[in-house]
Formats: sequence, structure tokens, C-alpha cells
Amino acid sequence: MNMVPCPLALSAGLTWYLPPAAVRALLGSVFACAAPGSRLCFDFMHLSAVLGTRYYPGFETAAIQLQQSHDPIVSALDEDPRALQELLMPYGMQVQQLMSARQAAERYMPGKPWRARKPRVAPFWSFLAAERLDDREERVTIATRVQGAEAK
Repeated sequence: MNMVPCPLALSAGLTWYLPPAAVRALLGSVFACAAPGSRLCFDFMHLSAVLGTRYYPGFETAAIQLQQSHDPIVSALDEDPRALQELLMPYGMQVQQLMSARQAAERYMPGKPWRARKPRVAPFWSFLAAERLDDREERVTIATRVQGAEAK
């Protein structure tokens, strides 16, 4: 298969409807056809919200609404940057940007205070931009940085 430049692939509103194996298959598919430097941007639901280990206003209501509409939450990702990097490394990707929903709203919808936004942006989602790396050597370098961060 020829790799073609793919500056951007976008997966919005999808990951929480896919089983974890399908999320990994999506990452593998992007890796298989994306040229180095390509980016994959996606949003995801926080694992801590789904597991109930952290309180997020509005999560219970959103989960009930999704369940009632027969669109239950199937998967979520650990929002810790190190965990996200570990998820991406086997697919030759690295985290380029990670923003909470609040950070994204403040950046891309300036001019209104966070709490004044209607509807409010759900705090249990985040947005990630990952970049396809050049080769295995770079992945090893990133793995070393992640391991060093964990040791601190």
C-alpha cells in the first residue's frame, strides 16, 4: 500500500460508541495509510466519568439520555496524558495537543465566560490531536520520555 499525504483525519463523536478493540482498529487503520506528519483529531469521553471515579456535572443526565436513545456509552479513554500517549505509541502516533472541553470552548468560542455559555460544554469530554511519526526510532524516544515522566 502506498502512503499518501493525509494532513488531517477527523473522528468526531465516534469513540464512545465503539468497543475498545474498534477504537484501536481505527488507530491502526489511520497509521497504516497515513504519511508521517499526518494528524488524527478526535474527541473522547473520560474514563473517570464512566467509572464514576470523578464527578462531572451533567454526566449522569447525558448517560441516561444516551441510554434512552439506544446509544449507550460503549467505551471511554483514560484522560491522563501519559495513558493517552501509551495508547497511541503502538500505532506510531504521539499526542500533539490535548484540550479539555472547557479549554476548547475558551479557545474557539472566546468572548463569553465559561458558565454563561448555553448550552454549557460538557466537562467529561476532551479533544486530542495526534501526529503520525516518521519511524520506530522516534517512538522509542517518546516511550523513554513517557517512562521518565512516570518515574517522577
